[in-house]
Amino acid sequence: QEAWSEDFFHNKGFALFIQSSLHYDYNTFGWRKEDPKGREEIKNTFNEVCKKYNIDENQVFISGISAGAIMALDIAINNIIPIKGCIPICTGIPVNFSKESIINAKKRRLKIYVIDGEKDTYFIEDRKILREYFTETEVDFIYESVKDMKHEYPRDFQSFITKALHFFER
Repeated sequence: QEAWSEDFFHNKGFALFIQSSLHYDYNTFGWRKEDPKGREEIKNTFNEVCKKYNIDENQVFISGISAGAIMALDIAINNIIPIKGCIPICTGIPVNFSKESIINAKKRRLKIYVIDGEKDTYFIEDRKILREYFTETEVDFIYESVKDMKHEYPRDFQSFITKALHFFER
């Protein structure tokens, strides 16, 4: 698995990785489809970071994989914190998800770059609904299905993040 290079965010900003507080077993944490505590923790962390650092709130992006992608979509679409672009990877649909919430996100100019595994067997119906809703509402999105990828990060993750960031800047 390729990780981001050390200088990936050089002169671009920084990345903040938030771990869920929902404990599953001795070394596993995760998110739920509906997670008010998770929403609140992300909002509080964002506010703390904004107080400590000079953050351009018009340049905030969020991502996650699987349940983390569902949380990222929830945060972005429902405007929990100001998000310019969302990169859900192998995602399902958040509980608080509707065409109305997507239309409101479109009005805020949210862009969404979905990364999906061609061989991912999780959330298949959810992803069909996502594409349908995104198309019907004309939200600005790209849906990329990666050949031979299962429910995992893409092998060249950094190149997908770079493509997504270029898409967000258009």
